[in-house]
Amino acid sequence: MAKDSSIDADRIRAAIEKLGRQRAVDKLLELRKVRSNPALATDPDYRRTFNGYYRMRQKSSEFYQHFFSMLQNAASADFPPTLGTILQELFNKTGQKHLSFGSKMLATITDDAVLFDRNLGAFFGVRSSPLIRRDWLGEALQRYEQVRGGIQRFTQRPDWPEMRALFDQAFPNAAHLPESRKADLIIWAAHDEL
Repeated sequence: MAKDSSIDADRIRAAIEKLGRQRAVDKLLELRKVRSNPALATDPDYRRTFNGYYRMRQKSSEFYQHFFSMLQNAASADFPPTLGTILQELFNKTGQKHLSFGSKMLATITDDAVLFDRNLGAFFGVRSSPLIRRDWLGEALQRYEQVRGGIQRFTQRPDWPEMRALFDQAFPNAAHLPESRKADLIIWAAHDEL
């Protein structure tokens, strides 16, 4: 259950204004272009935008090389890989466990995914601490499903249609985004203000 499931109208408006100021929705739409042009994952400007947007900083060049190679391959595939596959492959190639980065890769290539980050985890009361258990992959997938369920419940709230309408009015070029993506953007921006 969410730690702070109350997002009042003022926080919603502030979150949407923040998304506009940061050009977050425009950047998200740019990043999604890798779906139709997987070679973008090799472009330095695309990589800079991705890293800045998702706050993927202070990693080795080898990590980024593996990550963006995986992104290109995933975007080129007939069907997107599962989150478990992405997380395991990223671990196999880098020795690092990154639920957040793996979810961001998956959400970039398919609308069937949600994002996992500190803000969303905190909002829904899901730990975002490092994955250190022996069964780290199971723990990662469990955390991800908790956030996915939280977002699904969030979009069933009585005030969700009003939130969605405010989002669509502010970002008409993104009205086609799935409800889960609109919700995670709003929650991320609203919770980041706290």
